[in-house]
Amino acid sequence: MDGRVLPVEEIQAIFERFAEGNPYYIPLLLSYWCGFKVDEAFALTEECVLSGTVFSKWSVKYNRNDNGLYFTTINEEKCAQVPVCVENAIRRTINRNLCAAPTNYRPVYYIDKKGCLNVKSGIPISIVNLRSDGSFVSPLGINHVARVIHGKKGNFRYPDSEWKFEDMIESGKYYERSRKNALL
Repeated sequence: MDGRVLPVEEIQAIFERFAEGNPYYIPLLLSYWCGFKVDEAFALTEECVLSGTVFSKWSVKYNRNDNGLYFTTINEEKCAQVPVCVENAIRRTINRNLCAAPTNYRPVYYIDKKGCLNVKSGIPISIVNLRSDGSFVSPLGINHVARVIHGKKGNFRYPDSEWKFEDMIESGKYYERSRKNALL
């Protein structure tokens, strides 16, 4: 599942196209800075954001049989120290979520006994990746991101037929190593 390292120009173009406020910004940011996989990045909850640290506690997968989104706890939590700019972006997203829709219209999400996300009953969960109307941003949305990056839809300056979500993870790892080596 390894990706490839993207040139800095492509990384910048991706973050310009899917800028803060876009529902896919936080998952892309989490993959780049924290190495989160798709199912971890879309399952981020408010409780997973601590001062200077973000960790993955949940994984979310789509089930085609019943069109359900199922959350499972991750066996080994991934913890990543993040720059202040990343933590602040996540906190701004959380604040936008709280202010976006009036409380009586904003859905409260629960995870039932089977792990299925719903708005009726179960364990309450405070998801970060929400649209302005309060609806959950599904990990299936990464297909839209890939289509845009591949030049199939929308405006993107660096269409790339080889782009995968994992490329963000590999690029983040590469640039992190480069920053560390520059300090030595």
